[in-house]
Amino acid sequence: MHLHWLLLGFAVAVLIGAVLAVASAYGRWLDRQSPVGVWIARTAAGRITLQFEGGPREGLYKQLTESGDASPSREFGHWTVERETLRMLILATDVKRHPRFGADTPYRLTYLSILIKPMPRIQIDGPDRTKLVFRRAKPGSTLDFGPVPNIGRRPENQPT
Repeated sequence: MHLHWLLLGFAVAVLIGAVLAVASAYGRWLDRQSPVGVWIARTAAGRITLQFEGGPREGLYKQLTESGDASPSREFGHWTVERETLRMLILATDVKRHPRFGADTPYRLTYLSILIKPMPRIQIDGPDRTKLVFRRAKPGSTLDFGPVPNIGRRPENQPT
């Protein structure tokens, strides 16, 4: 009878050790991930292109939202990531009175299909981005908002 309990105790200890080893390996893997790059999500309303610059843990982001019935809207801000928490802070946007403008907003970031080299995906879940799944854009893709008028230079008719 004592041998039975000894074997059961040993099996439980091995199981706990295996769970801890897997959790530790997952934590190390997660620490090496970064959202840097261009990502595209397709929704019922249209397409969202999101570019994370800088990195691997923080930088600037650009977002372009395109829908068939409205003009595209742009968003520019700062991002940070720690494990599964992505924080985004809108610094500029085309949306007037945006409710998240200037607010440091947390999202859950999940890496999906990261082992499938041709098409890794991420999921961002939180305000305005409810379980949005993004696929990585083709290598070399960038999101360029183009020149923004009157930033960093004076209009010609303004005195110096």
